[in-house]
Amino acid sequence: MFEKFLKTLKSDPQTGSRRIGGSILGRAADYANLLQEVSGLSFEKGLYRIIEENNVEEWKKKLYSAYPAYQDRSIPFAYDWLNRMYCMELDSTGISSQCLLVSHITDEVLRIPFGVAQFHNEVLLENIDDILEPKRFSEFLLQTQRSMLRLDECASLDVPLFLGGDYSVQNMKVLDVDVDWEITLQMLSRTRGLKAGTAISSVVQKN
Repeated sequence: MFEKFLKTLKSDPQTGSRRIGGSILGRAADYANLLQEVSGLSFEKGLYRIIEENNVEEWKKKLYSAYPAYQDRSIPFAYDWLNRMYCMELDSTGISSQCLLVSHITDEVLRIPFGVAQFHNEVLLENIDDILEPKRFSEFLLQTQRSMLRLDECASLDVPLFLGGDYSVQNMKVLDVDVDWEITLQMLSRTRGLKAGTAISSVVQKN
C-alpha cells in the first residue's frame, strides 16, 4: 500500500516492529498497513519517522495534553525532525476521515483532507519541500555536526516562535523528543490566553 512512499524515501538503518493491533485494524485498514510495513522506522537521516505501535499510547498522551479537543478522535502515526506530530482524525463513526499536522512550535493543528495512504504516497512526496523542509534539515545537521537524528532526537527551538524566537537553525538544538514536548507544553500553558503585547521577561529551560 505504501510502495511509492518506500521507493522515494530512504529508510535509515533502524529496525521497527511489524505487527498489527486489532483495535487499530478495525478502525482504519491503511493505518494498520502503515504499522505493518514501516512501524518504528525513520527516513532520510531522521527527516520523518513512523511511530512504533508500542509507543502510540505515549504519543496520544502528548497530543491530548496539548490539544484536549482531539482526545479520542485522533491517533498519532508519525513525527518529523521538528517533532511535529502527524495523526489520523476519526469521524463520528470511528472511521479515519483525514490527517492532521500538529505543530507545537506554532501551536497549530492543520487538517490535511486525505487519508493515511494517500498522504504518504501523494501529498507528502509531492509537497515534501513545504512540509518537511529537507534543505533546512540538512542545514541543521551541518550546524550541529550530526550525520543524522536518532528516533529519540529532534530539532528543538531554544526560544519558541510564540515567545519571539527565530525560525532558523541558529535557534535550534538537538533535544530528546519527550523533553521537547514537555518543555513546549509547559510554556504553551503559561502563554495561552495572554493578551497581545504582553511582555515575557525571560525563558528558562531546566535540563
